Amino acid sequence: MTADAYWIDYFERVCKDGPAWIDYSNERVQLQTVGAVLEVADSLIGRRVLDIGCGRGALCRIAQILGATHITGVDLASEALTALVAQFAGIHWRPGDFTAPEFRATLGAFDTIFSLESMQYLPVPECLDWVFDMLAPGGRFVAMIPYQHCPIVARTAARFEGKYVPPSLDAIVAWGNSNPDATVACRGLRFGSDQSIAPYASSPWITNPDVTPTWPAPPNRIQLVVQRAGPRP
Repeated sequence: MTADAYWIDYFERVCKDGPAWIDYSNERVQLQTVGAVLEVADSLIGRRVLDIGCGRGALCRIAQILGATHITGVDLASEALTALVAQFAGIHWRPGDFTAPEFRATLGAFDTIFSLESMQYLPVPECLDWVFDMLAPGGRFVAMIPYQHCPIVARTAARFEGKYVPPSLDAIVAWGNSNPDATVACRGLRFGSDQSIAPYASSPWITNPDVTPTWPAPPNRIQLVVQRAGPRP
C-alpha cells in the first residue's frame, strides 16, 4: 500500500467512524487549536479561503460563518467530502492529492490558506512553495504542525512506521530566509502543567527567525504564519 493509499483508507475511516476531534487527543485540544488559528487569520469577511486537509470540514464551515465568500476544502478522503457536499453546498469540497501539480492548478488563488495537521503528510519545504504560489498578494498562510522533537509526537511517528513525518523547523526557517516576499512567524504550543482552563500554553511569537528557535521545553505543536508581501485584500 502506498503512503497516499494508506492515508486515504485511514482518514476515510476516521471521518466516518472516528471521534469528532480526528487528529487531536480530545475536543478541548481541537477547540483551542482552531481558536489559535483563527486568532491570527485576520478577518475572513469577503476572503477566498482554502483549507488543506479539511477532514470533516469544520474549519471551512467556521470560515463561512465568519464571512468568507469563496471557501474550498481539499482532502484525500473523497467519501468524507461527498457527504459534506450534500450538507454544505455553499462550500467547494475538492477531493484530490495536493501534491499533484495538475490538481493544484485547478484550485486558484486565495487570500487565506489553512493547514491544520497536514504538513506531516506533505514534502517540506516544497509544499511552502506551492502554498505561497497560491497566495494572493497580501495573503496569509496559517498552519499547525507537530513538533518533531516533542516526545509525544515522536511516539506518534513511531506508531505510523515512517508514514507520519513531522516537518523540520530548520527547513521552514531556511525557506523563510530565502524568500524576500515572505514574513514568517512561529510560536510553540505545549501542554500546560495546569490544564483546567486550556490544554495549551503558548510561547511568544518569533518573527523572521535567523536560526531555528529553541524553547525551555519541547512544544507539542508549532503554529506557523506566512504572510505574503502586498496589501492585505
